[in-house]
Formats: sequence, C-alpha cells, structure tokens
Amino acid sequence: HVDCYNYYTGDNPLIKLVTRNKGEVIVFTSDTNLITFVISGKFQFSYGKYVNVVATKGDMIIYPGNLESHSIFLEDNTVMLSMKLIKDVTFCENFSFEFTANDIVDVFYDVEFRNPRLYMLQTTDKIDYFINGIIYYIQNGVSCRYLFEMKIKEMMYSLRLEYTRTQLKIFFSPLLNNDLAFSLKVLNIYNNSITVTEMAKIMNYSHSGFAKRFKKVFSMTPNKWLHEKKSQSIYHDITCTKKTFSELSFEYKFSSLAHFSAFSKKMFNMSPRKLRGSVSAFDE
Repeated sequence: HVDCYNYYTGDNPLIKLVTRNKGEVIVFTSDTNLITFVISGKFQFSYGKYVNVVATKGDMIIYPGNLESHSIFLEDNTVMLSMKLIKDVTFCENFSFEFTANDIVDVFYDVEFRNPRLYMLQTTDKIDYFINGIIYYIQNGVSCRYLFEMKIKEMMYSLRLEYTRTQLKIFFSPLLNNDLAFSLKVLNIYNNSITVTEMAKIMNYSHSGFAKRFKKVFSMTPNKWLHEKKSQSIYHDITCTKKTFSELSFEYKFSSLAHFSAFSKKMFNMSPRKLRGSVSAFDE
C-alpha cells in the first residue's frame, strides 16, 4: 500500500482528520473548497463577512477556497473531518452545482454585512455512519488518494439522498453560480491585488471577452466583484486580526489612512475602530 503512487504522505491530503484542544487558534487558507464535519467538541470560526460562528458536534460547514479563516477551539478534544472538493463536483448526473443565479437563496458574494447568516447542515445517522467508515481508514494508516476521491464522490451522492434540494442549495451557496468551472478558475487565481486585466490574461481571454463571460457567470462586472471581495477581506481583517489600521491601509493599497477609514464607513456604516469594537472575534 505505501509503495503505491496513490499513497499520500504529505500534511495536506484530500481527507484530513484533526483534533484540537480548548484555547488553540488556527488561521488557514485552503487551496480549494472544503466541507468540514464536526465529529465532537465545539469551536468558533470566522471567514469573510461571517464572524464568530459557533459549530458543535454534528455540524457540517462549507469553506470556500482561497479565503482566510480564523478558528478558536472552545472544548478539549474537538475533532473535525475535512474533505477537499478539488474536481467538478456533482451529486448525480441529474443534480449538479450549476444552478442559475436566481436559484441561489443566500449569495455569498452579496455585500451585506449586517447580521449575516452562514447556513450549516446537521449530519444524519446515515452520514455519521459513512464518516465513521472514513475515520476507520485514516486511523488505520490508509492514505490513498484514489480511495479518498471515491469517498468524496460517494459523500456527494449521500448528501443528495439525505437532504432536500433547497437545503443543499443554501448550504453550497458560497460556491454556486451558473458556470462552476469558470468560477473555480477565477477563485483559484484571485488575490487582493490582482486586476481585471491580469485575470483575463491568466485565463487566456481578451479583456472584453473575459468581462462578458464574467458578468454572465457572476451577475456583476469583474470590477464590482473584486471590490466586494476586497470588502470581505477587509471586514475579516478588521474584525478577526490585530493588524493596525495603518498596516491594513498599506496592505490594501489605500492612499491614506483617511481613505481607508472612509472606505470602511461607506461599506460597513462605521469607522474601522468602531467596527472592531462592535464585532470582535476571539475576545481575550
């Protein structure tokens, strides 16, 4: 088994089982979308516009790729199982992620920072049974990429059987639009400083061709999308990090601290200082 080319020995496998204790803090950015299952314990996490979300045993969480997340663990022996969604993912041939924009109930890219809600599913007995089988493999030293890919695909079928179409739409809404392949490429190349021209070049489009397809997929212009992604990152850094406002102003290329403050007031209806005071993740 260990000599097979599918055997993975790194620290970033397709399926990962982790245990953390009370007080531990993790800051991470996944290279792809994740589904995380809380096996036991309790923790609090924040990413994007979602701050101080508490997850407990039985919760199922979606993490979009390339988005920084902060977690603090509230109980000892908090155990989580994470699955990477690295390929085109479908529940079955008649049920795919590629819904139209109008189908999505809670669009992740909406810039509404007042009392945002992240929808989590709760595992069923059948899902728990399936997860326990995966844990058995991991605890017995199995680290086979081929097996894990099959298990991830099987999990998607299981989700379709256990939950309604509406539940799945809401749960997966952070990832959904009407062209998943294009959107995943966009998310993979995105960073806080990238421009529309750079994105078009990387994806081998003309500027106009990229803008046209982007608007069809995301129902907004690339510039507006980049602005909203930037807003989400700034909101996260204000509320979930201890970076100074001067550091954030420089990091996000604002011309001055006053400009950074004006941006915060416009987008979040309050100054950076007031926002950090009113929505503070991981209070000491």
